[in-house]
Amino acid sequence: MINSVDRRDALAESKNRGFNAIMSGLGLPAGKYHLMTASGDAIFAIKEVQSNSTGQKFALTLVAGVVRGAEESNSLEEKVFGVGPTDAQLTVTADQWLLISPNTKYDIEIVNGRVKTLKAYEANNIVDSSEVVTKKKKSVTKV
Repeated sequence: MINSVDRRDALAESKNRGFNAIMSGLGLPAGKYHLMTASGDAIFAIKEVQSNSTGQKFALTLVAGVVRGAEESNSLEEKVFGVGPTDAQLTVTADQWLLISPNTKYDIEIVNGRVKTLKAYEANNIVDSSEVVTKKKKSVTKV
């Protein structure tokens, strides 16, 4: 496992050994999702693999977290990802991997079993607290 500070160095070391970062399928249908990363720095890992047929080497950039459907069509979809050898593994591009932080929510789009886009979650329709009335004073009429 890799802490968040050492990710860039770990990816560079893997590349120096001939492993290129790629993406892989996630086992989720296409659509928009929310990714909530786990807390702590031990949510990142690099898995180095080599193709038996071509001999090419790849560095898979993994992140731990929970992916939940963000649309009506996939609202019941939820999958937990870890970085251990027996966990379901969430692979993202190297660029996305370097941007991810622990204990943070992201909007992601999955296309063809891969994370196509990843951006920090933006809550829509947030009401400014100055616009919210929390207590209303009763007016008193004297007789």
